[in-house]
Amino acid sequence: MEHQREFLRQTALFNAIGAAFQRAGIYTKAATSEARATLRGDLENRLCSLESQYQQPVTFQEHFQNIDVLAKELSGIHARILKEGRFRIGVAQKALNIYLKLIWCYGWIPEPPHCPLDSVVLAEIGDLETKWTKMRSIGAYRTAIEAILEHIRQQAPGKSLSQWELEIWTSKTKGRAQQMR
Repeated sequence: MEHQREFLRQTALFNAIGAAFQRAGIYTKAATSEARATLRGDLENRLCSLESQYQQPVTFQEHFQNIDVLAKELSGIHARILKEGRFRIGVAQKALNIYLKLIWCYGWIPEPPHCPLDSVVLAEIGDLETKWTKMRSIGAYRTAIEAILEHIRQQAPGKSLSQWELEIWTSKTKGRAQQMR
């Protein structure tokens, strides 16, 4: 059972970091593959250490703070290989939120307070202007979360952010899978 759990954890980390970095253009041209691997390792370690906080429900404010601290810590350590010298909030929230979503779906933690904020979620609420990959401040992230919550209140009352996003993601994925057949 221990190997199965570790396999699932590594899969969650791989998927979370891959999704967060995929289109974000986070590195400078000078970033070596070794430096990139070190950043990924540091992010993995921080995501795993944050997991223990989410064994109990976490408030929105605590979650905002965790995202902000994650971005600041990685910026401080890896500024020389990061564009603009910073690990952007949009990338930090995507990595943390996807990791939490996956381990929630595994049944390891209670429902996370937020959902991964990305272009699919933003398009669902009609926001085609905000780019999660460019999001630099926790205030901008908070504003986006508030807009999603307002949308849910109007369009899907009674659903949490996590439940709402999981339904959207599942329906979009099913649609893509059917188109491929």
